Amino acid sequence: MRVDGIDPATIAAVYHYDWVQGSDATLGSLGRDGAIVRQKWSVKNNAGVGDRITVVNPAGRKSSYVIRGIYTQPKFGQIDPVLGSIAISQQAFDASFDRPQNAYTFLNVKNGVTDIQ
Repeated sequence: MRVDGIDPATIAAVYHYDWVQGSDATLGSLGRDGAIVRQKWSVKNNAGVGDRITVVNPAGRKSSYVIRGIYTQPKFGQIDPVLGSIAISQQAFDASFDRPQNAYTFLNVKNGVTDIQ
């Protein structure tokens, strides 16, 4: 299972979550021990909001998180999802995973996209 670290203060400005349980305000409650999960993962693992889940990093170290929200993957993302099944704060990710690296950098372009001249 893939776990991603997100910046709770900025992710909602560049990524749209379709919330099943929770809202963009849920992101602010992640802290060091909160997680949001995709609905498909939640159903498959019989896990819901308030449940504690354990994640094992590649080095075998375990970290525990409380599910604070559940979202669905947008239709276009079901083929190749941008984010993994579990998202935690960047702060929690950096503390739990050795050698954390940015996989994506999202930009919000003022006035939308323009054609390259």
